[in-house]
Amino acid sequence: MIWAMEVIGGTAAFIYYLHLYTDVLKPKVTSRLTPETYTPFKLISVTPDTTDTSIFRFEIKRPRFDDEKEALVNEILSQGAWAVDVKDHLVQTFRTYTPIAYHMGTAVDEETGARTGYIDLVVKRYPTGSLSRFIHGTRVDDQIEMR
Repeated sequence: MIWAMEVIGGTAAFIYYLHLYTDVLKPKVTSRLTPETYTPFKLISVTPDTTDTSIFRFEIKRPRFDDEKEALVNEILSQGAWAVDVKDHLVQTFRTYTPIAYHMGTAVDEETGARTGYIDLVVKRYPTGSLSRFIHGTRVDDQIEMR
């Protein structure tokens, strides 16, 4: 009988440790930037720059403990020259943009175990550009797929 209580106590302590110090028991962060797959990102603000150019800020999330894909993204970001592909889901086309700003917060959401940041893209609207018109037609809180 005592051994059963020891097993239960040890299991509870192990689960408590996993909860406090790892993300094993937390839900997976799905809106993170990876080079392989398109992921939807929420548009959080649009700042007009000129009459036909705006700065679009998208929310990005990163897990507290990075896995292999996150290590790859960190390596790409640390090199300085990088780009993101933005996909228009209506005509199934994409265009590559170079972000002008990237910031990742340090605060961790205890519910999901994610850190939240943003990525800024400058997009010029062209009359015949399907993707630039698509992005300029996007409203705050809408999502656009990127990789």
